[in-house]
Amino acid sequence: FSGLPLAEATALIFTMPIWITAGAGLFLGETVRFRRWIATGFGFAGMLVIVRPGVAEVSIYAVLALVAAVLIAVSSLVLRQASQSDSPGRIICWMSIVITPLGFIAAQPYWQGPSLMLCVMIGVAVLFGTVGHYSLTQSYRYGEASQMAPYRYAELLLAAVVGFVVFGEVPSLYTYIGGAIIAGSGIYIAHREHVAQKREKAAEALSTEPV
Repeated sequence: FSGLPLAEATALIFTMPIWITAGAGLFLGETVRFRRWIATGFGFAGMLVIVRPGVAEVSIYAVLALVAAVLIAVSSLVLRQASQSDSPGRIICWMSIVITPLGFIAAQPYWQGPSLMLCVMIGVAVLFGTVGHYSLTQSYRYGEASQMAPYRYAELLLAAVVGFVVFGEVPSLYTYIGGAIIAGSGIYIAHREHVAQKREKAAEALSTEPV
């Protein structure tokens, strides 16, 4: 986020459904339908459009954004597994307990006393982050990890708007094209899952209907 336009960094991080889909199928035993794999492949192609390896120089910031996407995907898969046996509040509590000392250690080389304005900004970020993470954890309790991931693509649009309004950033055309491909693949996955669920419910209703 420190070296890329907000929209571009967010678009690269949102390749995480690719890794979530692969991980959900390989490690959680979830059924990943063929169309979902195809849409995931298109999402990967969208990432290549943004990064353009071999055409443009791939910056270290782009690489770090992709690393973040993989690590967020791993976190989402762990959340999916943990939410089956633990409450969202307890999961978030333990995450905070672990993250706080690790964050304190990482901050030491760069530590500066926070100003009042920075404290307010951090407080707002923590409030929004906690509510958002609670909602995310709750969603994983009731839906598959690979099914929930596409709904987070709304952040792509929000990132572009915030980047332009707050920071005056204008992403490149490739960011818009790649982001649209990534978001389109996610929206398609969500649509196909909705159709599949309706068919499954209709089949269950027919099987239980008295003869």
